[in-house]
Amino acid sequence: IMAGTATCFYAFVGFDVIAASSEEARNPQRAVPRAIAFSLGLATGAYILVSVVLTLMVPWHTLDPDSALADAFYRRGYAWAGFLVAAGSICAMNTVLLSNLFSLPRIVYAMAEDGLFFQVFSRVHPRTQVPVVGIVVFGLLM
Repeated sequence: IMAGTATCFYAFVGFDVIAASSEEARNPQRAVPRAIAFSLGLATGAYILVSVVLTLMVPWHTLDPDSALADAFYRRGYAWAGFLVAAGSICAMNTVLLSNLFSLPRIVYAMAEDGLFFQVFSRVHPRTQVPVVGIVVFGLLM
């Protein structure tokens, strides 16, 4: 149960980016709930469709749990498609890092403004109004 819960939690990680960027929206009371519902719906639909495709391609008990989608294509004789799926997984991991690089400095900025984190992270660039110190520090750490 814990492994399944962790998998489901990881599948929907990243929606905090919407909340972190909500202060940049024109009408956040309307836009943020819609954005969260729309993106959750897209992600859920994508996961359901991929699981349906996997179920129809090969028996579930023969799949490699670490790379089920790529393994399904390899087992059906489409090695090129398995390679594309594996390459897409690597690109998706980089996308997660970039989305974290978008939201993390803003969250740290808000914490620094409230006195919960180091004050150096509360400085913003005078022209662009972005927390440059947080972007540089957390960009290097990532």
